[in-house]
Amino acid sequence: VYNDNRWLPGAIDSVLTQGHPDWEIVVGDNASTEEIEPIVLGYNDPRIRYHRWDTHVPIDENFNRTALLTRYPWVQLLSADDRLRPGCLERIAGAIESWPPTAGRLAMVLTACRRVDEDGRSADHVWYGTRRRLEVATGVYDAPAWFDVHLRDGHPPWNLGSVVVARTVIDESGGFFRPEVGLSCDVELSLRAAAYGSVMYIDEPLLDFMVRPDAD
Repeated sequence: VYNDNRWLPGAIDSVLTQGHPDWEIVVGDNASTEEIEPIVLGYNDPRIRYHRWDTHVPIDENFNRTALLTRYPWVQLLSADDRLRPGCLERIAGAIESWPPTAGRLAMVLTACRRVDEDGRSADHVWYGTRRRLEVATGVYDAPAWFDVHLRDGHPPWNLGSVVVARTVIDESGGFFRPEVGLSCDVELSLRAAAYGSVMYIDEPLLDFMVRPDAD
């Protein structure tokens, strides 16, 4: 988070209302000028941790350094203005827990999302513009099949916030994001993870991704 104290409580609340209880929130404060710490400490929940960084860095680098503070085997990035929808963590955790050990490594689980404006209304017309929403079937994809998905014409139905990556993949592949990729670093992440194991996609909108003119 960088500032955005108007939106941060809603993001935290969306995690607290999940039925799946086994999680942690690590809030990485990117040297905000707004008061972020009192908001986080006000929850008084040991599963919620706050860390303020002394220097301000680009958004992708802040995500990278904050991800390294996590202690769980799966990492899910959540921006301050995005919201987990009901059942999100249960659905993702259920997919992970049902993964058979004989099937090899599961590297990433991701779901579809809704694009919404600041009032919670659909922002599909803004986000997708003249390109259609890419239709992706629920299922398990190996690296070639997942690469083929990215080659189709259309915008992916997922977005950061509904993407969960194995911590071992993050460590082995050089970080959550590769900042040198630039604006496409989120797409690069979803491609790179498939090189380290299988990808499970869930075609259910389990995240509200906010589309704001003043956001990164």
